[in-house]
Amino acid sequence: MPTDLIEKSEAIRQAFVEHERSVRIQNYRIACILALVFMPAGAALDFLVYPENTAHFFLLRLLCSSLLLFIWWFVKSPLGSAHYRLLGLILPALPSFFISWMIFETEGPSSPYYAGLNLVLLGAALVLRWTLRDSVMVFLEVMGMYLAACVLHRIMRAAPASSDIGTFFNNAYFLTVTGVFVIIGSLFYDRLRFREFALNYELESNKKKLEESNRKLTELDQVKSRFFANISHELRTPLTLLLAPLENLLHRLARSFDEEARQMLVIMQSNGMRSSANSSRAWPVPPAKWPRTNGCGWKPTLIPRSGPSWPTATNLRKSS
Repeated sequence: MPTDLIEKSEAIRQAFVEHERSVRIQNYRIACILALVFMPAGAALDFLVYPENTAHFFLLRLLCSSLLLFIWWFVKSPLGSAHYRLLGLILPALPSFFISWMIFETEGPSSPYYAGLNLVLLGAALVLRWTLRDSVMVFLEVMGMYLAACVLHRIMRAAPASSDIGTFFNNAYFLTVTGVFVIIGSLFYDRLRFREFALNYELESNKKKLEESNRKLTELDQVKSRFFANISHELRTPLTLLLAPLENLLHRLARSFDEEARQMLVIMQSNGMRSSANSSRAWPVPPAKWPRTNGCGWKPTLIPRSGPSWPTATNLRKSS
């Protein structure tokens, strides 16, 4: 790949990361608010499924909500914004940890609360805009917490292995399938977001280049205007300075010259007036009001070639 394309791709990638930072921080705060609402609301489920653990689980849910509220505040701080990727991994880990704790304290692999881990994977993947690496790490941490909860329940609660092995593999299977869907979906969604951002980035880049070109063309147009204004001035001023003395010579001292000298003076005056007239026709209006073409450049009035020929000594002799 050429060097300029590599540098361009790197620039787009860096711009995409900076863009994703602000979007993901905003999504993290939204996810925190959703978890703040649904974690305490799960106390109703505790009351119906495990009424003896309702009060204890409600305290765990409040503790999880408190930590999520801290993340909601901390992610907007300079330190939290600099480590937003780490906070993005901690955010789904908090509800997963407390749900796994409830699984450990109830029925282990037989606990229906494993469905909450599926919700964490699906909901967080939709809201948090994970990359492929992030989705793999979150899936591993969720599966690790569930496996730890089941193993610790068997060891510490002395639960028989035969009664839970089928349920454990059933739950682990559905968690794995959910995780695979989340990982693949995150991969394609991340690529789609990058393509869309790259197209918008190229569009903005081309727009800036076009604006810069228009600015340079405007400056060039102003330089041309000043240039031709100076040409017009440099042509008319010397002609005026020449024609005035010639006119005085012809009107006051014409009889002092012989016929050939008078004819030469007439030729000089006629050619000078012709040049002055052509100069006026070439730039008849101020440069600022010259007609434009294609939004830039200038369109001077062309000198017509029709009309009387330049006076010469031979012509004057013939006319005389």
